[in-house]
Amino acid sequence: MSTFRKDDSYKHRMAQEVLREWFYWGRCIGDIGTNSTSRTCGVWFDYPLIKNGIYNSVDHNWDEQATNPHATKESESKYVHTSEFEPSEYTYSYINYKEHSTPPIQSEYVPTYRDCVKLNIYPTLIVDVVIPCKGKPTYYIEICNKHPTPPEKIRDLKRIGVDNLIEIDADWILSQTKRPFKLEYRRLI
Repeated sequence: MSTFRKDDSYKHRMAQEVLREWFYWGRCIGDIGTNSTSRTCGVWFDYPLIKNGIYNSVDHNWDEQATNPHATKESESKYVHTSEFEPSEYTYSYINYKEHSTPPIQSEYVPTYRDCVKLNIYPTLIVDVVIPCKGKPTYYIEICNKHPTPPEKIRDLKRIGVDNLIEIDADWILSQTKRPFKLEYRRLI
C-alpha cells in the first residue's frame, strides 16, 4: 500500500514521516506528545474529521469506533506479536522502525478518505497529522509546505471542536539532523 496521496508533495509526505518517527511509541518533544506506550505508533496521517450522530473522530480515536475492513484474526495476531518490520500491503509506514513492532492493524486504524466514502461517511475536514492520548485525538498538526493553513480551515476546525491545532514548517522538520528537544511551531487554536 503506497503511503503517498495523489496531491501530496514529496516534501510534505516526508515531513509527516519524520514527525511519525519522532513521536513513535508516544514520545514527547517539548510540550507536544503523550508519553504513552499503550500504542505502538500513535501518530496518524491524513486524519478524517467527522462529527455526526454515529461517528465522532474529534472526541474519539477511529480505531475505537470503526473496524478496519482489512483486519482478520490472523492479521491481528501476526501484527500484535511482530517485533521486526514486515513489509506487507497493510504496513502503515515504509520507515524501518527496527526497535519497534509493526502497528497492529486494528489498534492503529484510521480510515482513509476513500474508506470513508465507501461507507457513505463524508469527512468535514482532513488534518495532516494527529497524535492521540487516552482514546482521544489530542494534538492536531498541519504541515506547512507551500501555504499556511487557510483561515477557513482553522475556523471550521474550531467549529467542530478541535481545541489544539499547531502548524509546523516542512522545511524546519526536514532541516533537522536528529530528533529535536523542542518543536518550532505556530499555535493556531
